[in-house]
Amino acid sequence: MKIFCSLLVCVLVLSTATPAQSPYRLSWEKDGIILGSGAAVSILGYSLEQKINPLSVQEIEALSRNNINAFDRSATYHWSKNLMTGSDAGVVLMMLSPLSLFLDNNVRKDFQTISAMYFETMLFAVFLPSIAKRATERVRPFIYNEQTPLQDKLDVEARKSFFSGHTTVAFASAVFLSTVYDGYFPDSKYKNYVWAGSLLTAS
Repeated sequence: MKIFCSLLVCVLVLSTATPAQSPYRLSWEKDGIILGSGAAVSILGYSLEQKINPLSVQEIEALSRNNINAFDRSATYHWSKNLMTGSDAGVVLMMLSPLSLFLDNNVRKDFQTISAMYFETMLFAVFLPSIAKRATERVRPFIYNEQTPLQDKLDVEARKSFFSGHTTVAFASAVFLSTVYDGYFPDSKYKNYVWAGSLLTAS
């Protein structure tokens, strides 16, 4: 409900604000560099993430929550498959949220430009965490929870805790949505609501 209400605010204000002239232009030089860099990051991130091996049963049994810091230790007591599914659904919804910008006719005219910008944003948001995950191979808190099924602990995803891909993608989508809204509607009195709503949803 929090996600739905926040996004609904964003959609409604788009139809009431007065749009400015198109503030964005694609540049073969600048966007070529961004896309090239993003492609390199995506290839590197994907290839590195494929090298992460799942924990063995012996490694799992040797882990103890008493050996980790107190801040992380509190998270090891929480395990819910439903919450994990809800988190996945929330990220997908956040990734789709910038589509609400196209409800405005002026933004829709710049479909190619905005789509290219968002694609560039997602290249970095999706694959930069993969590089960090390979560098740290930090196990997720649920590994220490006795109630977590063994099959989930043996999944390679259990070694991809830091940094959070879900959080990165969600906030990248929220900031993109709010920034582009600012660009097209600089005089809108609802700008702060768009920022608050999108960031609240991402959190």
